[in-house]
Amino acid sequence: MAEPAQGKPILSNRLLITIVSSVVIAISIFFLWSFRGCIPSVGGQNYTTIYSNLDLKDAANVITRLKELKVSYQLRDNGTSVVVPKDKADEARLGLAIKNLPAGGLVGWEIFNETRMGATDFDRRIQLIRAISGELSRNIRRILGVEDARVQIVIPETRLFEVSKAPVTAAVLIKLSPGINLKPEQISGIIHLTASSVENLRPENVTVVDESGTILSANIIPQISTPVSLPEILKNEAQKTTAEQAASEEVKVKEFMPAKIEEAKKEQIPVLTHEEKVLLRLKAKEEYERQLTVKIQELLNQYYPPSSVITKVIVEYGSFINTKSKNGKIETGILPQPIKNIKVFVLVDTRISLTKSLKTYTYQSVSEVVNYNRSRGDRIILKKVPFHYAMAAPLPPKTKPNPLGNLNIVYIIYIFAGIALIGFIYLLFRPKKAVPVPFKPRPFEGVNAYPTENEAASAVDQIKKMADEDPEKIASLLRRWLSE
Repeated sequence: MAEPAQGKPILSNRLLITIVSSVVIAISIFFLWSFRGCIPSVGGQNYTTIYSNLDLKDAANVITRLKELKVSYQLRDNGTSVVVPKDKADEARLGLAIKNLPAGGLVGWEIFNETRMGATDFDRRIQLIRAISGELSRNIRRILGVEDARVQIVIPETRLFEVSKAPVTAAVLIKLSPGINLKPEQISGIIHLTASSVENLRPENVTVVDESGTILSANIIPQISTPVSLPEILKNEAQKTTAEQAASEEVKVKEFMPAKIEEAKKEQIPVLTHEEKVLLRLKAKEEYERQLTVKIQELLNQYYPPSSVITKVIVEYGSFINTKSKNGKIETGILPQPIKNIKVFVLVDTRISLTKSLKTYTYQSVSEVVNYNRSRGDRIILKKVPFHYAMAAPLPPKTKPNPLGNLNIVYIIYIFAGIALIGFIYLLFRPKKAVPVPFKPRPFEGVNAYPTENEAASAVDQIKKMADEDPEKIASLLRRWLSE
């Protein structure tokens, strides 16, 4: 009855361990299956970016077109970048270009291809404004250095018997290509292009702003923000007529001036101060650096995907030589000494794989643009830097805190699940230890384990009698017992 009582706790412990291990493994598998999407996938090494900084509508249209072309794709940067296999990149770009994708969410004159029944004058007016804005945005995008553009036009409604009329205004928001700044002539061209495309829109009522919020047209054309009334228009016309008459009178007076005075004015050469000299030198240096940067950027954009490379040129001059006229006065023209050295910085997105041939093309292109001279000390620096924006981690909502914390909990679950699985396998297949059982002599059936004194005395007498009768038999019996 003692042996079953000792074996029962051992079986209960094994059963308990098996149940606990099974529960732990089941919970681990459940958590791993629930958070399988949190584990970053390893791949994308053979993919290249074809478009970045897309809005949601353009990204959806691009994905739909890629599905039609049966080209595999991946979305990155929160769905704003589309990557495809490198060997399918050209095919994907051509297939998207056929459908005019990405369109940038713009609508042009094609809005009038479909006629709508029951459209009012107000609807047609809004469609006209949308069409003009879309066409202007597309045209401005074609300007060198402009990556994206949006045009907003405000055309006031015409009212009967109105005393004052609000002017037609337009706002142009442009996104410049990396490393490119627009010239004043280009900004003026954008202003006049917009003004010439909209009826009754004057150039001074066009505002050009870049993506950082800087007003690019502030120093080009003075802005007019107040509405013009009819009396003011008449007053301005009168002032303009008076100014023209005064100018004509001044011309007549100049015609009678002595010729010697005019010749004396022409012979005078302006003398530059030290500050003006330094300013001219800095402007000349900045303009030369800007021209080299623009040329290199345009050339590298043919080899790299859009918005994946930025260039910067730094030119270092020697001392400047001031040229003098015959009269000993300093002229406005200042001739610098030969260039001391040129440094070109080429920054490439880390998501772009720089092959040996691509590096060779980059160095050769930059060298041809800047007239690279190694003995002069010129340097071309090519580096990979991350172009994507560092997004701040979103704060967890206060009402529903995340009990798991961050991604590290997934790896902790992996570790605990592995330990539990190993322990379960060890407990299931480990060798069983032999349990020592204490020896307890059991009495023979039918024989009394403890004989009485009379029985013991009679047994001794029998042994003595057998020894007297047959001593050899007793000796052989003892010899056999000793041998055993």
